[in-house]
Amino acid sequence: MRIRLTPFAVAALLAAAVLSPSMAQEPEKPKLGWSNKGDLAWTLTSGNANMSTISLANTLDYRWPNSLLSFYAFGIRATTDDTLRFLVVDSEGNESISERKISTTSAERYVLALNFEDKISARLFWFAAGGWERNPPSGIDSRLLLGGGVGNIWYENDRGHFRTSYGINYTWESWTNGNNENFLGGNLRADWLWRFSPNTSFQTVNTLFPNFSTWNAWRINSNNALTVQMSKMLALKVGLTFLYDNQPQSVQYPVYGQGGNQVGYTDPIELDKLDTIFTTALVIGF
Repeated sequence: MRIRLTPFAVAALLAAAVLSPSMAQEPEKPKLGWSNKGDLAWTLTSGNANMSTISLANTLDYRWPNSLLSFYAFGIRATTDDTLRFLVVDSEGNESISERKISTTSAERYVLALNFEDKISARLFWFAAGGWERNPPSGIDSRLLLGGGVGNIWYENDRGHFRTSYGINYTWESWTNGNNENFLGGNLRADWLWRFSPNTSFQTVNTLFPNFSTWNAWRINSNNALTVQMSKMLALKVGLTFLYDNQPQSVQYPVYGQGGNQVGYTDPIELDKLDTIFTTALVIGF
């Protein structure tokens, strides 16, 4: 799944980083209790080309002095409207052109995640997590994951943090080609946040998912975001996500003849190993 947007939003974000006033000399400490951040991005094209892309994300947190419960939801969907033209011949032999509009989903991904972590000490924590994903263009009909582990906080201050974690998980997978797999795996994560200024920050979270049943079937998720805080509640964010699957599934594509009709058999095609998602979003927090 690949989504490309114009670089105008990137230029706007960089300009905002320079022009927007600093909110404070130091970032505020996370408040206890409930907090929420929602991301919204929408692109609409009409005229000779009709296409729409919508991306929604929301993070709901509840924070205690040494613990954090976090729920994350994400969805992205891109649709394209095409016009098909058919030659119609009536009973008298007169020919005419008939049009029919169809809508095609060109990109689609949904993610739900629940995570709880608790500090054992100032530098050590444990966590329990669960997640669900659906990504039909990449062949994933459903992927459910449950697990837990421990992690280290290497540093955490007003300029950012660097954290690593190590865990095991069990995964239930079903693919659009009808295959299913359940396996024990692991997760190794590195989370780095750096604040360039009180209102501008960059964060990268990279997770390796080894498969203990099939060692070649490992995956890497890399989530990267540049955020500019415009006010206490509003921010602009540019995100770039890489999804790498070292052993992707194959999908059966129908084969068509020269006349456009299906010839009755399919051709197995291995899906791409790497998907990239580029988004620009308005972040609303409270």
